[in-house]
Amino acid sequence: MDTERRLQLTAPTDCPELDGSGPQAAAAFTARAEPVQAPSSSEEVLLRPLQKRNVVQELPKRARGLGIYETRVGNQTVPMLRTMMTTVCDKACGYCPFGRTRDFRRSSWRPEELADTVLKLREAGMIQGLFLTSGLATAPRRIMDRMLATVDILRARGFQDYVHLKMLPGADTGQVAEAMRLATRVSVNLEAPTPEVLRRLAPEKDLGSDLAVHVRTTSDLAARFPQHAPRGGVVTQFVVGPGGETDRTLMDAASRLYRRWGVRRVYYSGFIPVMGTPMEGVLPTPPIREARLYQADWLLRFYGYRMDELPFDPRGMLPEGVDPKAAFALAHPDLFPVEVNRAPRELLLRVPGLGPQSVTRILQHRRAQPLRAPSDLKRLGAVVSRAQDFLLFDGKHFPAPRPVAPAEQLRLFDQSLTFGRMLGDGRRIVPQHGGTYV
Repeated sequence: MDTERRLQLTAPTDCPELDGSGPQAAAAFTARAEPVQAPSSSEEVLLRPLQKRNVVQELPKRARGLGIYETRVGNQTVPMLRTMMTTVCDKACGYCPFGRTRDFRRSSWRPEELADTVLKLREAGMIQGLFLTSGLATAPRRIMDRMLATVDILRARGFQDYVHLKMLPGADTGQVAEAMRLATRVSVNLEAPTPEVLRRLAPEKDLGSDLAVHVRTTSDLAARFPQHAPRGGVVTQFVVGPGGETDRTLMDAASRLYRRWGVRRVYYSGFIPVMGTPMEGVLPTPPIREARLYQADWLLRFYGYRMDELPFDPRGMLPEGVDPKAAFALAHPDLFPVEVNRAPRELLLRVPGLGPQSVTRILQHRRAQPLRAPSDLKRLGAVVSRAQDFLLFDGKHFPAPRPVAPAEQLRLFDQSLTFGRMLGDGRRIVPQHGGTYV
C-alpha cells in the first residue's frame, strides 16, 4: 500500500455528513473502505527508524508528501505531522483550498486510525509532534469530538509529545476545556481583525459567535483553572491582504489580543490565490508585507513598543523599504543617538541592532565598566553595523561606514525569499510566478 493510500483513510460510517450520503455529497467526497495490507517494501523503508541525530537531515528525503514539516518548539527544530481530521467542508472561504467550491476527492480519518499512524511515525523517529486541524463539515461539534478523541487516545497510549489542536467554529465550552487539557497548544484562527474584513474573506463565518467566543472562553478558563491551561498557550492567525485591511488594523487587533485576552502569538499568513476558490483572481500578498507585520509584532511583544510608536504611513501601512524599528529611529532624531552608558533599558530597546538579550548584557557590562567603542558591542551580541549610528560612547559617535540603502535592503530581502527561505509556518517561497509558497 503506497503512502498516499495509507494516509487517506475512509470516512466513519456513523457520520452521514462525511460518508457521502449527507449534504456533503455535492462536495465531491467519496468514502471508501480499504482492506488492511502488509506494508510494501517501499513502505518498510519509509518506516525504518531514523537515528535520532539525523531526523532533521533525513526528513526531507523520507517524508515528502506525508504532511511532515519542521517547526520550532522552544529552542529545538521538531518534525511534526500536520493533517486534517477531514478535508470535507461546507464553507466557501475565499482563501481556503478545501472549500466546497473546489472539485477534488475528499478524505477523512477515524480517531483510532489516526492515533495508530501518529504512534507508528513517532516510533519510526519521523515525527515528534502533531498539528491537527479539520475542514468544517455539517456537524462541526461532531468533528471536534473526533479530534479530541484522537488526542485522548494518543495521551492514553503514552504519547507525551507536542500536540497543536485547532478549535473549530461552533465548538462548545466543554470541547474548548477538553482541548486545553489535552493539547500542548490550542489555536483559534480568527482569520480577520474585524467583522467587516471577515465578511469579505469568509461570508459564512461570524467573527463574534463562531471565532472570537473561543478566545474569550480560553482566556476565562485559563484564569480560573491555570493548571489546565496549555503550556504552549493559545494562538491565532490572520489572513493578510485580500480583505483590504490595513497594517494598523491588524496590529491594533493583535495588540488587544495580547493585552486583554492573553493570546500567546498571532500569525500573519500572506494570501496566496488557489485555483477554484472564490478569490482565485486576487493578487497574492507581497512576502515583504508579511515580514514587516512579524517585525512590528515582535516590537509590541518583546521590545515594549506602544501602538502609537509603530511607523504607519498615512494609509495605515508599515513601510516596505525599511524595517519598523529602523523607521522609528530614523523618524525620531530628537531621541537618537543615545548614550549607551546611561540610557535606560526602554530606550536601548529602541536602538536598531539591539535586542532584549544584548541590552541585558549591555546593562550588566556597564555596571562594571563603560563601553568605549562599537567593538565592545560586538562582543555582547549586538548587530554593530545597525546600532552604531544611533549610539554615543561617552559622547563619541562612531557612524557606520555605509548603511545599506533601503532599496538595496529590500532587493536583498526579496532575493533571500526567492531562494527557498522557510517561513514560520513551514512554507517556502520558490522563484515561480513572482514567489509562490510551497
